Amino acid sequence: MASEMSLEEFKTALEERRQRVYRYLRAGDYARYFRPSHVCDAVFSYLDHGGKGLRPGILFFACGA
Repeated sequence: MASEMSLEEFKTALEERRQRVYRYLRAGDYARYFRPSHVCDAVFSYLDHGGKGLRPGILFFACGA
């Protein structure tokens, strides 16, 4: 059974997982798959704007990661 965490602990854990996803996406050689170049720019600028980390975070939590 999972232990309870405070809202602040949840926010911290969620941010840690968000950063793991962002590091993974930035470290890969994914940019070469996005053509034309303005599509590539749009995809990677999405990462620079932050947010949208709840869904991947919930997936991490559900898997116990």
